[in-house]
Amino acid sequence: MIPKQNCSPTWKGIMFGAQLLDKGVIWRLGKGDKVKFWRDKWISDMPLMQTVDLAPDLNLNSLVSDFFLNGWKKSSPMSSEFEGILQEIVPAITAIMGTNGGANKVQVLLAWVPPEIDMVKLNIDGSRRGSTGAIGAGGVLRDHWGQWIGGFAVNLGQGEVIEAELWGLFFGLNLAVEKKLDDIVIEMDSDTAVILIQIKVLNDCHPNAGLISSCKRLMNLFRRIKLQHVYRER
Repeated sequence: MIPKQNCSPTWKGIMFGAQLLDKGVIWRLGKGDKVKFWRDKWISDMPLMQTVDLAPDLNLNSLVSDFFLNGWKKSSPMSSEFEGILQEIVPAITAIMGTNGGANKVQVLLAWVPPEIDMVKLNIDGSRRGSTGAIGAGGVLRDHWGQWIGGFAVNLGQGEVIEAELWGLFFGLNLAVEKKLDDIVIEMDSDTAVILIQIKVLNDCHPNAGLISSCKRLMNLFRRIKLQHVYRER
C-alpha cells in the first residue's frame, strides 16, 4: 500500500497504523515479559495478526472490544492486571488509526452532532480538482434525529475552492427556503467562507462580493439561523 498526497485523513491514519504494526508494537505483560503484540504467540497458538481479520465493514472499536474482552475472556484465564491492559488496548488502537504521525498533534474524536430539537442542520462542502480547476458543491439537510430532509449536488464549472464553498452555501440556503424551514444551523469546513459571511461590511471589490451578498439575503429569511465552521471529519 502506497499513500498518495490526496488521501483522506482516515486513510492516512490507517496507513500510519499499518506501518506501526509492521514494525511490531511491544507490550510488557505480567512481571515485565516483552511481547510483540501483533506477531508473537502470546495468548493462543497463533499470532494475533493471523487470528483477527479486520473486515472493512466492521467497527474497529466494537470489534476489538468484543473480541478481546468477550471472546478470549471465555477461553483464557486472565489476571485482573492483564484485563486492565486489554481495556486500554481499544482506545490505544483507535488513537493509532486516527493519527497521521505528526509531532505535537492532539487526537480528537469527531462526529456529526445533531441540532437542537425542532431545528434542522445543513452541512455543505465545496471541492476543486487541482488538475482541471473544476469545482462542485453539495449539501444535506437533516433534522435532530439525523433523518434526511433533502440534499443537493451541483457542478459549477471551473473556479477557486472558495467559490465552490460559497456556491454550496447559496444552493443549500435555497434548498432550505424551498423546504419552508424556519430554524437552521449551517456547518461548513471552510473557515474563510464563514468569516466572509460574518463580515458586516465587505469591500465591493471582493471577487465574490455579489455571491456573498446573495447568501446574506437568503439568511435573513430564516427565523433562527446559525453559521459555524467545523472540521471536515464532522
